Amino acid sequence: MCAGAPQFHFKFKVIGTRRGERTLIECSSYGNRPMSFIWRKQGVIIEPTSEPRYRLVNEELVDGDRTKLIIEKAERKDSALFTCTAINDYGEDSMNIQLTVQDIPDAPQNLEVHDISSRNVRLTWNKPFDGNSPILQYTVMWRQINDKINGETFLGDIAGGPITVPGSETTLTVRGLRPKTRYFFRVKCQNSLGESQFGAEVAATTLEEPPRHAPEEVRAITLSSRAINVTWKVAVEDTDDSIEGYYVGYKLYGSPETFTFKPVESIKGRTQYFIVSNLNRFTEYSIVVQAFNARGAGPPSEEVMTRTLEFGKFYA
Repeated sequence: MCAGAPQFHFKFKVIGTRRGERTLIECSSYGNRPMSFIWRKQGVIIEPTSEPRYRLVNEELVDGDRTKLIIEKAERKDSALFTCTAINDYGEDSMNIQLTVQDIPDAPQNLEVHDISSRNVRLTWNKPFDGNSPILQYTVMWRQINDKINGETFLGDIAGGPITVPGSETTLTVRGLRPKTRYFFRVKCQNSLGESQFGAEVAATTLEEPPRHAPEEVRAITLSSRAINVTWKVAVEDTDDSIEGYYVGYKLYGSPETFTFKPVESIKGRTQYFIVSNLNRFTEYSIVVQAFNARGAGPPSEEVMTRTLEFGKFYA
């Protein structure tokens, strides 16, 4: 290189900025005048007339010149390698500047639901673009619609969460859900600059499970020498769509034999009943009741005992 050719004291540097901020990139070259500058972005010459956010300013120094590239409101696409080339009659020299624009992260993508059970689901998702700043945490939320409580339907969303996991994790098991319920899950993330938008929702329906509670207030009323009227109440916790019917079991009182069960379809209302017939006259029976659905039977009620009449029918 000739003695009066342009020369940069540093050939490479890295600078950072945030999206939306005014950003200055400058280079100082030493050499004989007149000196001109060419700016390139990823190898393509920058023309400020085609990019209104870019502005070039040249200044004279004592023993050289300085050029500035001013970016108004930096955008993600400004994350690039910029090259400043100084040229005079004696030669040229170049300097590279790596600009990194930081931003909030993108929304997590490809949310999926796995290992669905009656009360738990496992979620996974893909790590998104982090905005050139490490993801600190993910936040998971969910909702359900048309919630039923004590048999009554409440329109509108019932929200769940938030649950957070570290930015190094891309999976979470959500626990404590309700059986046979449709949920909508979504996830967002956060870095030092702020939070992303939520990614697309994913729906999943938890599995049904057998009734968890025994019927309450079981009564056995003798009707005749051959029949017993069994009544019971649905457990308060089960007064929803989790019950399809009941098994009414009976056997000789004190007998080691197993119960004989009769399936009974559930009827509307909390109080249920079933008439057990074709029994032996003047005989003591043990009675139990248990709820069931497609997943199986729940726990049996406590046994109650009654005796059929010796003759005829019971009259109040």
